[in-house]
Amino acid sequence: MMIAAIGLGLTSVPAFAPSANGGYIQNLSIGSDGYVWFIYTGQRTGSLPACADPNGLWLINGGTAQGQVVVSALLTAAAKHQMIDIQGTGACDHGHETIGYVVLVG
Repeated sequence: MMIAAIGLGLTSVPAFAPSANGGYIQNLSIGSDGYVWFIYTGQRTGSLPACADPNGLWLINGGTAQGQVVVSALLTAAAKHQMIDIQGTGACDHGHETIGYVVLVG
């Protein structure tokens, strides 16, 4: 089994940040401002940050070089219907939890 982790470079991820495991990407949306959000079918571990909308969407700033790497990995995983795990930052942007890193499983 091959596991690859794709991170956001200099972004630190607090030890208490929630994560989600064993799921797939659905309904990936890309806005004209570069932000990318999507639904994830995996099981969340930890609590949703108070700053996040309860709809459970995850968010990436695709306007940064680090975010573009993660978006590329997510698009590849979605196209291949590849399972991923997510580590959240515990922080929000535009009302959704931001991603610290993803793990492409398989």
